[in-house]
Amino acid sequence: MNNYINRTAILIYINLSIAIVYGLEEFQITNFITNSITEYLEYGFFITMLLWNCSYIPPNRKNNKRKTYSKKYLFETTAILAIIIN
Repeated sequence: MNNYINRTAILIYINLSIAIVYGLEEFQITNFITNSITEYLEYGFFITMLLWNCSYIPPNRKNNKRKTYSKKYLFETTAILAIIIN
């Protein structure tokens, strides 16, 4: 159960909920958010994506058993996703 409540999982849940709301608004399935606020959903999606990538940077602990990713990999992943969004 702890795997579903850690910080990475929470960021993924927030990111998915923003994506679902944005998709519903973009395809005009629902209309409960104004068009000017819909633009902020894109920024929110991008910010949560950045935070999600940053959450993979492990803390400096001696007994770190998490898989480590380099900062270059995280930057490339974020840059590719930013290009896809725009």
